[in-house]
Amino acid sequence: MSHQPRHVVVIGHGMVGARFVDEVARRDPRGERLRLTVVGAEAEGPYNRVLLPEVLSGRLGEADLALPEPALPGLDVRRGTSAAAVDTAARTV
Repeated sequence: MSHQPRHVVVIGHGMVGARFVDEVARRDPRGERLRLTVVGAEAEGPYNRVLLPEVLSGRLGEADLALPEPALPGLDVRRGTSAAAVDTAARTV
């Protein structure tokens, strides 16, 4: 008997959202338990905001800020998309 992975929507693809996706990929690399949709308002991928002053000062390059994006079955990343409302009863975002 096969079961469908639970669908989880992550709102925000900053450092915390990216870390969550990374941890899910580490714990469930085949996507058997969770299927993720990540919604992030920024058009670019996640980056380490803590290192931003280092880029602005010229000590690091922009590419040094990029956070890894794991290959995870069922991962749906929606960049440039904001969540306007969350309805937990209806299970909609």
